[in-house]
Amino acid sequence: MRRTVLFAFLLVAHTPQALFSQVASITPWETILERDIVSKTRLCREIDVEGNPALFHDGKSQLLQLLKDGVNSGKIKAYDPVNDRFTKEISVNDVAANVLSLPVVKWLIKEDELLVQGKAETVVRILGIAPVYVVADKNGESKEFAMFWIYYPDSRAYLSSFSATAQYSWDEVFNGRHFKARITRFTPAK
Repeated sequence: MRRTVLFAFLLVAHTPQALFSQVASITPWETILERDIVSKTRLCREIDVEGNPALFHDGKSQLLQLLKDGVNSGKIKAYDPVNDRFTKEISVNDVAANVLSLPVVKWLIKEDELLVQGKAETVVRILGIAPVYVVADKNGESKEFAMFWIYYPDSRAYLSSFSATAQYSWDEVFNGRHFKARITRFTPAK
């Protein structure tokens, strides 16, 4: 018995750390039946890059690079930045190279807040995330645009395999609400 424990300890001690960092642990969302939803509200939030320095060290955030890599590798899909309904898939090549090199000034989150029968708290389901950049128009006024949308439920496994901070994966950051954001739009969902 003692030899088995010692062997297991030595095996773990000499296993490359990279093996452990590649294991994705994703907390599954609880199944909610449509008939149990009392009300649904669609929220749009903005995560300000400056207000979240632990997550976004500079405008060229690690998250943007992860998303671009995920789209290029086919692990996640990007959608048209104008239509946030996730109906028109695009590639990173469809986004102008000069746009992809611009700093990200904020992130948009589209989510549903569900009031579920028998639950004391509302349940939040993130639908999509989008990086936002700023350009000046011909009058010199700043305009904000989304680069692309990512359909969040399909990207959770991918995002859970990358660390955002020492404690959390990107999926844990978003699902655990480990960010500061403000609500920009609040409408009953259909």
